[in-house]
Amino acid sequence: MQMTNPGCALNDPYPALTDVAQDNDAALLVQQDYASALSEMTALAEYMYQHSVLTATYPEIADTLECIAITEMNHATLLADAIRRLGGDPCYRVEQTTGDRWWNGADVDYGRLVKDALKRDIAAEQAAAAQYRYHADVASQPQLSALLRRIALDEEYHAGVLRGLLRGLSET
Repeated sequence: MQMTNPGCALNDPYPALTDVAQDNDAALLVQQDYASALSEMTALAEYMYQHSVLTATYPEIADTLECIAITEMNHATLLADAIRRLGGDPCYRVEQTTGDRWWNGADVDYGRLVKDALKRDIAAEQAAAAQYRYHADVASQPQLSALLRRIALDEEYHAGVLRGLLRGLSET
């Protein structure tokens, strides 16, 4: 599934996973991008929260955050499909040495100050892009690596969009 989201994602297509082998280690790696504290689930929930609380005071920023959230939802869909194709279960948890860690709403930052929220969002997008690039580097399957690198490009693009919103606030 490849949804398009004009203005909130790059126009380049996402590489298809047509030839990936079952690989539990790779599935666990992708699970981190899908449902850890620094994941698509967290980004989606945080952007939707920010959209909700900023709509009345900053409608244009809120609309952009909602648009980015839709792209993050698309990423989550792509990752869930990758996890499934790799033989994993796309539930909202990550395996850790201390046991499973389930994703939950406590991973979301509920700050309401718009400038602070945008700064945190920029840092989170940059960290997500770096995590995707690292996972792409260690993944042993070329199609999976290509998908993760493509998603990293969207995260870098989001950081740029958010920096533009922050600059716009600073100029007013």
